[in-house]
Amino acid sequence: MFKILRQQRLWCRLPAGIGMMLSGLQSAPLSADEVTITARYTGNGVNFENTTPQAGFCVTWPQNCVGRFTVALPIIYNKKAVQGAPDARDRYFMRVPAPRVVTVTSTENGTSYPVTFEFRAFSQTVIISSGGIYSNPVFTRYPVGCRYLMTYGTHVWVQYLWGVPNPQSPASCSSSAIGSPAETVADTSTRAFGIEYGLSMPSPLRMKHGLYKGQTTYTVGPGADFDLGNGVTNLNSPTVTLNFELEVNHAFVLDFPPGSERAVLEPPNGWLDWVNRGRKPQRLYREHPFRIWSSGPFKVYMRCDQSVGEACAIQNAQGHEVPVQVALSLPETITHSGTPVKQLPIPTRETAALVFDSLAPTLNRQGRLHYEVAREHAGEMLKYPGTTYSGSVTLVFDAEL
Repeated sequence: MFKILRQQRLWCRLPAGIGMMLSGLQSAPLSADEVTITARYTGNGVNFENTTPQAGFCVTWPQNCVGRFTVALPIIYNKKAVQGAPDARDRYFMRVPAPRVVTVTSTENGTSYPVTFEFRAFSQTVIISSGGIYSNPVFTRYPVGCRYLMTYGTHVWVQYLWGVPNPQSPASCSSSAIGSPAETVADTSTRAFGIEYGLSMPSPLRMKHGLYKGQTTYTVGPGADFDLGNGVTNLNSPTVTLNFELEVNHAFVLDFPPGSERAVLEPPNGWLDWVNRGRKPQRLYREHPFRIWSSGPFKVYMRCDQSVGEACAIQNAQGHEVPVQVALSLPETITHSGTPVKQLPIPTRETAALVFDSLAPTLNRQGRLHYEVAREHAGEMLKYPGTTYSGSVTLVFDAEL
């Protein structure tokens, strides 16, 4: 959360006999059947960084987790798996849920975004009571309905990793032991459930700063969202809840050179044309460069000590006022209403603030502030030689939105 107020000091002195000065524009504990999926954005790059602890199978097969999102699920159960059963649900069986759209909502301002969650692979450790490794129903390279990825085990337990061929519409997966006669029943105990998942998230560049939370609950058991087939006992919970937490911490820094709180307004080519030839200046003008770091939306407006209409004003001792337009130019990675920001006038009311979006992170790029008294108003000021015009404006760069 950032709000930067920048007060500018500007002045302009006319040659002797004409003298004019512009002075001063200025969470609760989780239950056993819950797991939290986290990601964060800190202003680097264009995507969220996954911060969810990896699933256990990543220890066994780390090469299968590089660049992928995984998480352990608290699902434990026993199952009787019938070797070669005509009904696949009587074999070792699993069907993961279809994709879901989960709404995540800011805890600070109530803004919501959709997140799509899908299952791409899953792993379990399956323990058998007797018979050795060849009697374990998941010790196979040929699961039906899923893509074999990895298997590892001993005579007591086998850990497997199967891919979901079509995450948009997951099919059921089943398997049988390769070394047991037909109709042999294997008493299995399943532990260490882990998944690889896909998470389609909104662009953090367009999200407001803050913490976004969402939640969805899946049923677990025969015929449930996580369908475990027939013969399931000792299921630890009929549901598993996934909590989502997306943290957005945008970078927002402005760096002005020393002395830039004061700007001298002059004609573009100085005062010689007025002094030597009596030519009125086309305008009084000054630019101030600055450096900006930004990775998210922000808004800009200004506050005036005195104003003329919708513009800030400067005034001399006789009470004569003229408007000063203050405008902003920003790098091409920042847009306003989808267009580049080039000398865009800054409004004087917060309700009319300019709102900017990021196309990509802006890191140490140059922006400019432009101050201008238009020709007709500069001509009016020349009627008051030797006086000083002054005023102040406060520029507000607000990333709190």
